[in-house]
Amino acid sequence: MNKRLAPLASWISETYQVPIINILYGVGEVNRLPWLEIWFEFSRDLDQWTTQPGAMELDHGKQQAIAHQLNQLQDDRSAHGILSWLPDLGARRFQTEGLRCYGCSFEAIAQLEAHQRIPKAYIQQLQDSIGPDCLWKIDNSMGAAIFFTYTNQILEKVTADGTLERWTTRYYNLLKTYDEFDYISQSDLKIILDSKENFDKNYQGNWYYYYK
Repeated sequence: MNKRLAPLASWISETYQVPIINILYGVGEVNRLPWLEIWFEFSRDLDQWTTQPGAMELDHGKQQAIAHQLNQLQDDRSAHGILSWLPDLGARRFQTEGLRCYGCSFEAIAQLEAHQRIPKAYIQQLQDSIGPDCLWKIDNSMGAAIFFTYTNQILEKVTADGTLERWTTRYYNLLKTYDEFDYISQSDLKIILDSKENFDKNYQGNWYYYYK
């Protein structure tokens, strides 16, 4: 973390009781407006700060409070002459006019990477062991596990008879090996269930259209 932004991270953590991992600062290449990227540890904290769940931009009130505090911290440093004699920290102020603040979740990134760390050979072994009669494919390339049955009829059956829960347990046991930061629990793991029938009919059997 930039040393000059560490006090801001501490202020956010102490004021709002949320763990902050990192803060990045930049200026837009086109509009030249400043931005902050604030890395929360947990997704639940980030969701309380954004305009809506899954969004990245923080709500307006929080953005104003952060901009005000960043200015205050810089004014305090200048008043004590710190910026003038610490060349490694630089004398240039962070811009705050038009500052936009965005949030990221370290937990979410760590969970996504855990899925993507599983070797393809192990995914194939799991898929083969479940059986070719009902399961067409397991895809976790986008950071979540999607189990594709062959038909919608099979999909409904495995949902109703408890098979999906058994598949979830088996995938979790494999995934947990690659959960470096211990953010994934079996109770929170959700397997997405879909079918090859749906994939072929509504997405022309094309992964680009499916994930678009």
